Amino acid sequence: MSTSADRIYLYVPFEEKERAKALGARWDAERKCWYVARAGDLRVFGQWLDQEPCRDDSDFYLIASSSAYVAATRTQCWKCRAPTPVVCLYCADGTIAGERYEGFTVSNITAIDAALERQLERWPFLRFGRGGRECDRYLGNHCVHCDVLQQDYYMHCEPGGAFFTLIDAPSGAIELTPLTGEVRLTGDEGFEP
Repeated sequence: MSTSADRIYLYVPFEEKERAKALGARWDAERKCWYVARAGDLRVFGQWLDQEPCRDDSDFYLIASSSAYVAATRTQCWKCRAPTPVVCLYCADGTIAGERYEGFTVSNITAIDAALERQLERWPFLRFGRGGRECDRYLGNHCVHCDVLQQDYYMHCEPGGAFFTLIDAPSGAIELTPLTGEVRLTGDEGFEP
């Protein structure tokens, strides 16, 4: 358990985040960690209190991959309707919270390591912005015409979205650019439907 003056920070595994949220835990976007008010009833959070606390340093990332790519394509901006380039991170393999997985994209990215940040400078329209979610600061595509943040949910989770499926995308529709070395980040992983 980690604490501050008015908060108690919890260690909530990614798979349990919705349950913790339903019980009243809140997300601290700066620390990338769930917390509860110190004055609240802590009994329902017992399973998350005595585990490894959230780290304050920048070395805490839930996803790591040495086989990562930038997947690039174009989509229509939801606001100005102009065609705009968009990218996402695709991991041919990697770990999510310490477990090995293959073939997943990452959306709603809330933290990236310095090495990944340098490599992503090639795509200046991919930068941190504010979305409509509670922890609403995430790395997202911005329209090159009107600069509006494009919503990751629609590109990754809706049929017809730019990154809904990479496997079934028409030939040449998505360009993969390999990233060098291990990249570390925190976000939501997505698997082919």
